[in-house]
Amino acid sequence: MKFDKQVNTLAKGLTDTVELSLIVFGNGIITDLCLTVELKEKIHEYEQKKIQKEEEERRKAEERRIQIMLEAEARREFQRLKDKYQVSDYWDSSPVSPLNRLLIEIEEDKSLLPSDEEWLNLQGLFPVLAIYYEHQAVFYGIVKLAVAGKYWRKANEPQRSQDITENVRSLNNKEMSIILTMRGGAFKDIEELDEAEKCGQEAIRLTPNSYYPYKLLGAIKYQSGLPEIGDKYFKRAHELGSPTRDEDEMIKKAMERAGKVEQKRVAEYLLQKDCFSPMALDHETVSRLAAACPLAVIRCRIPVQANHWIIAGVAV
Repeated sequence: MKFDKQVNTLAKGLTDTVELSLIVFGNGIITDLCLTVELKEKIHEYEQKKIQKEEEERRKAEERRIQIMLEAEARREFQRLKDKYQVSDYWDSSPVSPLNRLLIEIEEDKSLLPSDEEWLNLQGLFPVLAIYYEHQAVFYGIVKLAVAGKYWRKANEPQRSQDITENVRSLNNKEMSIILTMRGGAFKDIEELDEAEKCGQEAIRLTPNSYYPYKLLGAIKYQSGLPEIGDKYFKRAHELGSPTRDEDEMIKKAMERAGKVEQKRVAEYLLQKDCFSPMALDHETVSRLAAACPLAVIRCRIPVQANHWIIAGVAV
Protein backbone atom coordinates (compact mmCIF):
# COMPACT_ATOMS: atom_id res chain seq x y z
CA MET A 1 0.00 0.00 0.00
CA LYS A 2 1.55 3.32 -1.10
CA PHE A 3 1.26 6.48 1.07
CA ASP A 4 1.79 10.03 -0.15
CA LYS A 5 3.94 12.46 1.84
CA GLN A 6 2.81 14.13 5.06
CA VAL A 7 0.34 17.00 4.41
CA ASN A 8 -0.16 18.57 7.81
CA THR A 9 -0.32 22.08 6.33
CA LEU A 10 -2.67 21.05 3.51
CA ALA A 11 -5.32 19.27 5.58
CA LYS A 12 -7.71 22.23 5.75
CA GLY A 13 -10.49 21.99 3.17
CA LEU A 14 -9.84 18.36 2.19
CA THR A 15 -12.68 15.99 1.39
CA ASP A 16 -14.27 13.77 4.05
CA THR A 17 -12.56 10.78 2.45
CA VAL A 18 -9.12 12.34 2.78
CA GLU A 19 -9.90 13.60 6.29
CA LEU A 20 -10.84 10.06 7.29
CA SER A 21 -7.61 8.85 5.79
CA LEU A 22 -5.71 11.35 7.90
CA ILE A 23 -7.45 10.00 11.00
CA VAL A 24 -6.95 6.37 10.13
CA PHE A 25 -3.41 6.61 8.83
CA GLY A 26 -1.95 9.26 11.16
CA ASN A 27 -1.80 12.26 8.81
CA GLY A 28 -0.56 10.20 5.92
CA ILE A 29 -2.62 10.70 2.73
CA ILE A 30 -3.72 7.65 0.83
CA THR A 31 -5.19 8.04 -2.64
CA ASP A 32 -8.50 6.49 -3.64
CA LEU A 33 -6.67 4.13 -5.94
CA CYS A 34 -4.64 2.71 -3.07
CA LEU A 35 -7.69 1.95 -0.83
CA THR A 36 -8.76 -1.62 -0.30
CA VAL A 37 -12.39 -2.62 -0.77
CA GLU A 38 -12.76 -3.16 2.98
CA LEU A 39 -11.45 0.31 3.78
CA LYS A 40 -13.68 1.89 1.14
CA GLU A 41 -16.69 0.23 2.79
CA LYS A 42 -15.65 1.57 6.19
CA ILE A 43 -15.26 5.06 4.79
CA HIS A 44 -18.67 4.84 3.14
CA GLU A 45 -20.22 3.58 6.38
CA TYR A 46 -18.67 6.50 8.27
CA GLU A 47 -19.99 9.05 5.79
CA GLN A 48 -23.48 7.50 5.89
CA LYS A 49 -23.55 7.61 9.69
CA LYS A 50 -22.49 11.23 9.61
CA ILE A 51 -25.29 12.08 7.17
CA GLN A 52 -27.82 10.19 9.30
CA LYS A 53 -26.66 11.99 12.45
CA GLU A 54 -27.02 15.37 10.78
CA GLU A 55 -30.49 14.47 9.51
CA GLU A 56 -31.51 13.27 13.01
CA GLU A 57 -30.29 16.54 14.56
CA ARG A 58 -32.22 18.55 11.96
CA ARG A 59 -35.33 16.44 12.63
CA LYS A 60 -35.11 16.97 16.40
CA ALA A 61 -34.50 20.68 15.96
CA GLU A 62 -37.60 20.92 13.76
CA GLU A 63 -39.63 18.96 16.32
CA ARG A 64 -38.48 21.36 19.07
CA ARG A 65 -39.38 24.34 16.91
CA ILE A 66 -42.85 22.96 16.22
CA GLN A 67 -43.34 22.08 19.91
CA ILE A 68 -42.40 25.60 20.99
CA MET A 69 -44.70 27.05 18.36
CA LEU A 70 -47.62 24.82 19.41
CA GLU A 71 -47.11 25.60 23.09
CA ALA A 72 -47.03 29.34 22.37
CA GLU A 73 -50.25 29.01 20.38
CA ALA A 74 -51.84 26.99 23.21
CA ARG A 75 -50.89 29.70 25.71
CA ARG A 76 -52.40 32.38 23.48
CA GLU A 77 -55.61 30.36 23.13
CA PHE A 78 -55.75 29.79 26.90
CA GLN A 79 -55.37 33.53 27.50
CA ARG A 80 -58.12 34.21 24.95
CA LEU A 81 -60.45 31.90 26.87
CA LYS A 82 -59.50 33.50 30.19
CA ASP A 83 -60.32 36.90 28.69
CA LYS A 84 -63.65 35.62 27.37
CA TYR A 85 -64.63 34.18 30.75
CA GLN A 86 -63.40 37.28 32.61
CA VAL A 87 -60.63 35.62 34.61
CA SER A 88 -57.71 37.18 32.74
CA ASP A 89 -55.62 37.63 35.87
CA TYR A 90 -55.73 33.99 36.97
CA TRP A 91 -52.18 33.11 37.93
CA ASP A 92 -51.73 29.84 36.00
CA SER A 93 -50.89 30.42 32.33
CA SER A 94 -49.88 26.85 31.49
CA PRO A 95 -51.96 25.10 28.82
CA VAL A 96 -52.08 22.02 31.08
CA SER A 97 -53.83 24.02 33.82
CA PRO A 98 -57.11 22.48 35.09
CA LEU A 99 -58.77 25.79 34.23
CA ASN A 100 -57.80 25.47 30.58
CA ARG A 101 -59.29 21.98 30.44
CA LEU A 102 -62.57 23.22 31.95
CA LEU A 103 -62.79 26.25 29.66
CA ILE A 104 -62.26 24.06 26.61
CA GLU A 105 -65.00 21.71 27.82
CA ILE A 106 -67.37 24.63 28.37
CA GLU A 107 -66.58 25.88 24.87
CA GLU A 108 -67.49 22.42 23.56
CA ASP A 109 -70.88 22.62 25.38
CA LYS A 110 -69.95 19.89 27.83
CA SER A 111 -71.54 19.89 31.28
CA LEU A 112 -69.39 20.55 34.32
CA LEU A 113 -69.09 17.83 36.93
CA PRO A 114 -69.92 18.72 40.56
CA SER A 115 -66.22 18.34 41.35
CA ASP A 116 -65.36 20.81 38.57
CA GLU A 117 -67.82 23.37 39.93
CA GLU A 118 -66.42 22.89 43.43
CA TRP A 119 -62.87 23.47 42.15
CA LEU A 120 -63.90 26.67 40.34
CA ASN A 121 -65.61 27.85 43.53
CA LEU A 122 -62.55 27.17 45.64
CA GLN A 123 -60.39 29.05 43.13
CA GLY A 124 -62.77 32.03 43.26
CA LEU A 125 -63.39 31.79 39.50
CA PHE A 126 -67.01 32.89 39.81
CA PRO A 127 -67.28 34.63 36.41
CA VAL A 128 -66.57 31.30 34.69
CA LEU A 129 -69.49 29.68 36.51
CA ALA A 130 -71.73 32.69 35.89
CA ILE A 131 -71.14 32.64 32.14
CA TYR A 132 -71.44 28.85 32.08
CA TYR A 133 -74.89 28.97 33.72
CA GLU A 134 -76.02 31.83 31.49
CA HIS A 135 -75.37 29.52 28.56
CA GLN A 136 -77.03 26.59 30.35
CA ALA A 137 -80.21 28.65 30.69
CA VAL A 138 -80.66 28.51 26.92
CA PHE A 139 -81.11 24.74 27.12
CA TYR A 140 -82.37 24.10 30.64
CA GLY A 141 -84.60 27.05 31.52
CA ILE A 142 -84.56 30.32 33.42
CA VAL A 143 -83.71 28.81 36.80
CA LYS A 144 -80.14 28.51 35.51
CA LEU A 145 -80.15 32.31 35.19
CA ALA A 146 -80.74 32.54 38.93
CA VAL A 147 -77.66 30.35 39.45
CA ALA A 148 -75.71 32.57 37.05
CA GLY A 149 -76.90 35.61 38.98
CA LYS A 150 -75.73 34.05 42.23
CA TYR A 151 -72.25 33.67 40.81
CA TRP A 152 -72.21 37.21 39.43
CA ARG A 153 -73.01 38.38 42.95
CA LYS A 154 -70.13 36.31 44.28
CA ALA A 155 -67.93 37.95 41.64
CA ASN A 156 -68.97 41.35 43.06
CA GLU A 157 -70.95 42.17 39.94
CA PRO A 158 -74.56 42.32 41.21
CA GLN A 159 -75.54 44.63 38.37
CA ARG A 160 -74.78 41.84 35.94
CA SER A 161 -77.20 39.67 37.94
CA GLN A 162 -79.87 42.30 37.38
CA ASP A 163 -79.11 42.67 33.69
CA ILE A 164 -79.46 38.99 32.81
CA THR A 165 -82.81 38.64 34.62
CA GLU A 166 -84.39 42.04 34.04
CA ASN A 167 -86.96 40.88 31.49
CA VAL A 168 -87.38 37.31 32.73
CA ARG A 169 -90.98 36.20 33.25
CA SER A 170 -92.42 32.77 34.02
CA LEU A 171 -95.87 31.33 34.69
CA ASN A 172 -94.21 28.83 36.99
CA ASN A 173 -94.42 30.30 40.50
CA LYS A 174 -91.43 28.41 41.83
CA GLU A 175 -89.19 29.48 38.95
CA MET A 176 -90.27 33.10 39.25
CA SER A 177 -89.77 33.06 43.01
CA ILE A 178 -86.20 31.81 42.56
CA ILE A 179 -85.49 34.59 40.06
CA LEU A 180 -87.03 37.26 42.33
CA THR A 181 -85.09 36.06 45.37
CA MET A 182 -81.82 36.25 43.47
CA ARG A 183 -82.70 39.71 42.13
CA GLY A 184 -83.59 40.83 45.62
CA GLY A 185 -80.18 39.74 46.82
CA ALA A 186 -78.53 41.70 44.01
CA PHE A 187 -80.55 44.81 44.92
CA LYS A 188 -79.44 44.33 48.53
CA ASP A 189 -75.81 44.14 47.39
CA ILE A 190 -76.07 47.56 45.75
CA GLU A 191 -78.02 48.90 48.77
CA GLU A 192 -81.31 49.40 46.96
CA LEU A 193 -83.16 47.93 49.92
CA ASP A 194 -86.68 49.02 48.94
CA GLU A 195 -86.41 47.22 45.61
CA ALA A 196 -84.84 44.25 47.34
CA GLU A 197 -87.77 44.02 49.75
CA LYS A 198 -90.30 44.22 46.92
CA CYS A 199 -88.62 41.23 45.26
CA GLY A 200 -88.64 39.29 48.52
CA GLN A 201 -92.31 39.99 49.28
CA GLU A 202 -93.36 39.01 45.77
CA ALA A 203 -91.33 35.80 46.04
CA ILE A 204 -93.11 34.94 49.31
CA ARG A 205 -96.47 35.55 47.64
CA LEU A 206 -95.53 33.12 44.89
CA THR A 207 -93.99 30.44 47.14
CA PRO A 208 -95.06 30.99 50.78
CA ASN A 209 -93.47 27.69 51.90
CA SER A 210 -89.99 28.40 50.55
CA TYR A 211 -87.52 29.65 53.15
CA TYR A 212 -85.24 31.50 50.72
CA PRO A 213 -87.32 34.69 50.43
CA TYR A 214 -87.67 34.85 54.21
CA LYS A 215 -83.90 34.67 54.60
CA LEU A 216 -83.54 37.46 52.07
CA LEU A 217 -85.99 39.69 53.95
CA GLY A 218 -84.30 38.88 57.26
CA ALA A 219 -80.96 40.07 55.89
CA ILE A 220 -82.56 43.16 54.38
CA LYS A 221 -84.03 44.14 57.75
CA TYR A 222 -80.70 43.67 59.49
CA GLN A 223 -79.00 45.82 56.88
CA SER A 224 -81.77 48.41 57.37
CA GLY A 225 -81.11 48.51 61.11
CA LEU A 226 -84.31 46.62 61.99
CA PRO A 227 -82.96 43.38 63.48
CA GLU A 228 -86.12 42.63 65.47
CA ILE A 229 -88.12 42.32 62.26
CA GLY A 230 -85.20 40.54 60.62
CA ASP A 231 -85.24 37.88 63.31
CA LYS A 232 -88.93 37.25 62.69
CA TYR A 233 -88.17 36.50 59.06
CA PHE A 234 -85.22 34.32 60.02
CA LYS A 235 -87.35 32.46 62.53
CA ARG A 236 -89.89 31.70 59.82
CA ALA A 237 -87.11 30.62 57.47
CA HIS A 238 -85.79 28.29 60.16
CA GLU A 239 -89.28 26.81 60.64
CA LEU A 240 -89.33 26.08 56.91
CA GLY A 241 -85.99 24.27 57.03
CA SER A 242 -83.28 26.89 56.65
CA PRO A 243 -79.92 25.97 58.27
CA THR A 244 -79.11 28.33 61.15
CA ARG A 245 -75.49 28.68 60.01
CA ASP A 246 -76.71 30.25 56.78
CA GLU A 247 -78.68 32.83 58.72
CA ASP A 248 -75.61 33.79 60.75
CA GLU A 249 -73.62 34.27 57.54
CA MET A 250 -76.33 36.49 56.06
CA ILE A 251 -76.50 38.59 59.24
CA LYS A 252 -72.75 39.01 59.14
CA LYS A 253 -72.79 40.27 55.55
CA ALA A 254 -75.74 42.54 56.27
CA MET A 255 -73.89 44.10 59.21
CA GLU A 256 -70.81 44.67 57.08
CA ARG A 257 -72.88 46.56 54.48
CA ALA A 258 -75.00 48.53 56.95
CA GLY A 259 -74.42 52.20 57.73
CA LYS A 260 -73.11 53.44 61.06
CA VAL A 261 -76.55 54.24 62.49
CA GLU A 262 -77.93 50.85 61.43
CA GLN A 263 -74.89 49.07 62.83
CA LYS A 264 -75.40 50.76 66.19
CA ARG A 265 -79.03 49.63 66.32
CA VAL A 266 -78.03 46.07 65.47
CA ALA A 267 -75.22 46.08 68.03
CA GLU A 268 -77.54 47.30 70.79
CA TYR A 269 -80.14 44.72 69.82
CA LEU A 270 -77.61 41.89 69.88
CA LEU A 271 -76.38 43.12 73.24
CA GLN A 272 -79.82 42.61 74.73
CA LYS A 273 -80.29 39.09 73.39
CA ASP A 274 -79.80 36.17 75.77
CA CYS A 275 -77.44 34.43 73.39
CA PHE A 276 -75.88 35.13 70.07
CA SER A 277 -73.88 32.93 67.71
CA PRO A 278 -70.33 34.30 67.27
CA MET A 279 -69.58 35.63 63.79
CA ALA A 280 -66.41 36.52 61.93
CA LEU A 281 -66.36 40.13 60.79
CA ASP A 282 -63.67 42.13 59.05
CA HIS A 283 -61.54 44.52 61.10
CA GLU A 284 -63.15 47.69 59.71
CA THR A 285 -66.65 46.51 60.61
CA VAL A 286 -65.57 45.48 64.11
CA SER A 287 -64.00 48.92 64.62
CA ARG A 288 -67.15 50.69 63.46
CA LEU A 289 -69.31 48.54 65.72
CA ALA A 290 -67.00 49.17 68.65
CA ALA A 291 -67.27 52.91 68.10
CA ALA A 292 -71.07 52.69 67.79
CA CYS A 293 -71.63 50.46 70.82
CA PRO A 294 -68.42 49.45 72.61
CA LEU A 295 -70.10 47.03 75.03
CA ALA A 296 -71.42 44.95 72.13
CA VAL A 297 -67.98 43.97 70.87
CA ILE A 298 -65.45 41.45 72.13
CA ARG A 299 -62.14 41.19 70.29
CA CYS A 300 -60.69 37.74 70.73
CA ARG A 301 -56.95 37.19 70.61
CA ILE A 302 -57.35 34.29 68.19
CA PRO A 303 -58.02 35.65 64.68
CA VAL A 304 -60.50 33.85 62.44
CA GLN A 305 -58.56 34.98 59.40
CA ALA A 306 -55.91 37.60 58.82
CA ASN A 307 -57.20 40.84 60.40
CA HIS A 308 -60.49 39.21 61.42
CA TRP A 309 -61.92 38.85 64.90
CA ILE A 310 -64.91 37.22 66.60
CA ILE A 311 -67.80 39.47 67.46
CA ALA A 312 -70.46 38.37 69.94
CA GLY A 313 -73.14 39.92 72.12
CA VAL A 314 -72.19 40.33 75.75
CA ALA A 315 -74.22 41.02 78.86
CA VAL A 316 -73.90 44.16 80.97
